Amino acid sequence: SHAFAARLASRDVTVAEWCLLRALYAREPLAPSRLADEMGVTRGAITRLADRLIVKGLLVRTASAEDGRAQTLALTEGG
Repeated sequence: SHAFAARLASRDVTVAEWCLLRALYAREPLAPSRLADEMGVTRGAITRLADRLIVKGLLVRTASAEDGRAQTLALTEGG
């Protein structure tokens, strides 16, 4: 696991961030609450991870057209 973490670190990604990216890989955009449930973490943890990945250009957060409070997360091309 140390070697895996080191390889991720060389790409400026933590293991926790990679887990979120992997959870979204080859899937439709998902609500943060659903990701939190699937990953077994808090919604706050998903928000913090997503914020970091958005800054890194690996993730995008989109507001729902029907309900401005609802959001989804999806990988970018780089993610």
